[in-house]
Amino acid sequence: PEVTLQKDSISFCSGQLWHSPMKETPYQTGHISTGGHLFGCSHRKHIILVIDRSSSMSIVDSSGSSRLQLVQKACNEFLSHVCRTDQGHLVSLIAFNHTAIIGVQNTAIAPAASYVSTYLSELSPDGYTSFCPPLISAEQAIQMSRHQSLRDEGRWALSIKTDEADYNFEPALFFLSDGEADDDENRILAEYSS
Repeated sequence: PEVTLQKDSISFCSGQLWHSPMKETPYQTGHISTGGHLFGCSHRKHIILVIDRSSSMSIVDSSGSSRLQLVQKACNEFLSHVCRTDQGHLVSLIAFNHTAIIGVQNTAIAPAASYVSTYLSELSPDGYTSFCPPLISAEQAIQMSRHQSLRDEGRWALSIKTDEADYNFEPALFFLSDGEADDDENRILAEYSS
């Protein structure tokens, strides 16, 4: 059978011609093959963690942990894993009950991970649940990341650049809640779409 390769499906080493085998990538993206060749990737994500901190998140399960503690642990483990495997992503964190607070917005994941962990540990359950405020905040964070590429240690940079590429950030929203909102569906749709 004849095999036809599409241009987009072919990968080439991004290193200099006739380079020595590489041991690590000089960028925050891509991977090194077992032969020491650099293969770049452009699948940057804008990870948006939207975390319910309403009163119901204080309910303790059979493990002895509250729902909020379980979410905090899961978020910390997830971010730790992402930082170990690929640090070229952005992160935003939105905590909500009947209001939304953006704790971290459009920040490079590596420098933000310890701050996010501290911020998460300081959240406490309170208030009732409304999905409108966090959805609106998440949409704003997504729109901002399309216009601004990276905030690193409090300074805005115009873009992440390597020798050959600029990276766009694809949104990946994680909405972590224990249930239903106290507001009705029609109001959510009306507020969110306005």
